[in-house]
Amino acid sequence: MPRTLTRLLIALTFATVALAGAQRPFNVPNYYVSQLTKLQAGVSVTGQLDASDGQNYKDGSHLDIYTYEAGVDEEFTVTVSSYDFDTYVSVFDPDGTLFDWNDDDGYGDAYSSRVQVYPYTAGKYYIVVSGYGQYDLGEYEIMITQGNVANIEDATPISAPGQYGGFLSTSDPTVPYGWTGPSHAFLLELTEPTALRIAASSNDFDTYLYVYDSFGYEIASNDDADYSEELGYNTDSALFTLLKPGSYVVYVAAWSLDGEGAYTLDLEVYVPQR
Repeated sequence: MPRTLTRLLIALTFATVALAGAQRPFNVPNYYVSQLTKLQAGVSVTGQLDASDGQNYKDGSHLDIYTYEAGVDEEFTVTVSSYDFDTYVSVFDPDGTLFDWNDDDGYGDAYSSRVQVYPYTAGKYYIVVSGYGQYDLGEYEIMITQGNVANIEDATPISAPGQYGGFLSTSDPTVPYGWTGPSHAFLLELTEPTALRIAASSNDFDTYLYVYDSFGYEIASNDDADYSEELGYNTDSALFTLLKPGSYVVYVAAWSLDGEGAYTLDLEVYVPQR
């Protein structure tokens, strides 16, 4: 991105990010918008933050700006990752309103940030990439994903309540667009609103749970249910969630790429008390 453009946009951009609570609109002149890099779904773009980029006056973080065209209900996910610095991503809608932001989606070998966008307005969305602070500089990757990312067709049907066992191998696929290790996918069909406790336990690896809806978007996840000294720093996973009728994919994953071994997936149904 041209450095002069970034400097010109700095006041417009992070003044809005810093004052998100006041809902100050993000208004970028058309001339500058035409100079911004346009992102395409499924196409990875590599960028670079350095000291010559503009800075947010609030915390001094440097920034780059991108655009993405989306229609109404054309859900998309923005993922920014770097091996050099702690990433931070903000998304503004076509009216200049701050839609959402994210700091740490998860971390392993890289700092990663992710925002899932459900467009209620068609048009140009502005995506601002920065570091967490002024010293967060280096190379990063940004990517837009669209459509169904949950692997429903290959998921094993399960029901709730129920208990299931399995064995993860390092050759098993990872969660689509996730950052954890190998995983198994399970398809859960619900015909009525259901309050669930979903738990994954293993004596062989650090478990990680994900729940995706039928559109392929993550709605719940958990790494360690209670990583405390009292429980011996247990790495089992558990989450509570209220799900509407529909189809869901539950992933049991290993936290690391070399995680493998036997595990148990347990689903409990909770009934409201009067």
